[in-house]
Amino acid sequence: FYIWQRQTYIFRFLSGYKDCSDESDENAIICHEYPCPEYTFRCLYGGCIHQEVICDGVKDCIDGTDEDSNMCAVINCEGEKCSQYKCRDEEFACKNKQQCLPTAKICDGIRHCADASDESPEMCKIRECPENWFRCAYGGCIRPELKCNSRLNCYDWSDEDESLCAITLPEGACRLPAAKAGTHYDVSGCSRCRPGDIVPELTWLDYTCDIEGSLQGANRIFCQNNRWFPSVPNCALKNEIEGITCPAPSEAYGAIKRCEAMWGSHKGWLPCDRALPVGTRVFLECPAFYERRKGSASVMCLHDGTWSQPLLNCVPICGIRDFTGLKYLLLAAPLIVRGWRVEKEETLPWQATLFSHENGQWRFFCGGTLIAERIVLTAGHCVWKTSADTVRVAFGILSSDLNQAGKNAQVIDIESIELQSAYQDHESNYGSDIALLILKEAVIINSVVKPVCIPWHSDATLIEYQETGKFGLVAA
Repeated sequence: FYIWQRQTYIFRFLSGYKDCSDESDENAIICHEYPCPEYTFRCLYGGCIHQEVICDGVKDCIDGTDEDSNMCAVINCEGEKCSQYKCRDEEFACKNKQQCLPTAKICDGIRHCADASDESPEMCKIRECPENWFRCAYGGCIRPELKCNSRLNCYDWSDEDESLCAITLPEGACRLPAAKAGTHYDVSGCSRCRPGDIVPELTWLDYTCDIEGSLQGANRIFCQNNRWFPSVPNCALKNEIEGITCPAPSEAYGAIKRCEAMWGSHKGWLPCDRALPVGTRVFLECPAFYERRKGSASVMCLHDGTWSQPLLNCVPICGIRDFTGLKYLLLAAPLIVRGWRVEKEETLPWQATLFSHENGQWRFFCGGTLIAERIVLTAGHCVWKTSADTVRVAFGILSSDLNQAGKNAQVIDIESIELQSAYQDHESNYGSDIALLILKEAVIINSVVKPVCIPWHSDATLIEYQETGKFGLVAA
């Protein structure tokens, strides 16, 4: 647990972003005392960010020093303007940027170029290492005393290989596998873990490939006794796969995405529904009727095939009826209380109307409450021993006649019905009278269809209503 917690803690310091609401994680006093890894860019106030995000038009340092105009004029120059920034004969020019490095920093185990071209295997493997120096697996050279010093000094961290150093990882733990071209894995319980990190025993990895159906080996492997079982799989690559990629940003649930490769042969705007090359910046925003749940609105594809920050995740804004004293709707089955009548202009955006197929017609039979884009909560007795393909759910309607649904209605079929396991209807137990309807497709969130507001983490609202005698509402 300590290993896991410590790695997450360090990564948050590397981010340059404000994870704490009071900005204390990016405080200048703390950050100036914190040592940045050599492969990162140090912001003026002391924070550390990834090399790839420098001068990409987005302020990743909270003080904006990664977008300094003088520094970025060199890196982002175009056409004839670049001639005044050409590297000297004794310097190395990074492949995709106008960055210049002393030749002594080439193949030294540390990635100095944003595009990592100073540590490319093609170049480093043909270079000779000084006598007695350690050669990294990809070809870089480091001083012999840096080998097996519990720090990752080789760009591919091959200087800390457990078999080379004759050391044992913490009991049962494993080191995450290196990035491979066209290959991705998700780490169970750790969205921010990166290749080379140490994870606890019983952690599992779920593998996918850029080319569907090309996985060779198990799609899930487990950490056990300091090893991965079964063995780490590979993806069978084709010529169109070029090096390391990041997976399509599908985890950015509900967000609008724009993807732009900042350098390289793919430079320019790219479709976001596929694997993306290193150096691609993804801009994310929540659409209308949605709000931010977590994650960042701007992320970069890094050289280890991971995103620089967790992707933005959006959730629907819950529906609130403009009615005195009403903030939350207590669902569910179709009842009429004291004859309260819904007027046409008073649509309840969370209300779901259930129809069953009988004698060739769709007939109203029950009600429910939309709690997520594909989930409706209803009473168990409504759907007891009911087949999912005989039920449809309508939203945005005030009529019990499906033929009079109206232009704003959304009618969706049911994929499955999930009854509370303890409910047995008249056969045994009427308790736990609750069920979930899983929709075949997500509803379109708009002004007339929204999920109900539910105080998931507190009963304070219900207690307040009970103590003050306020009215609730049962929708029919």
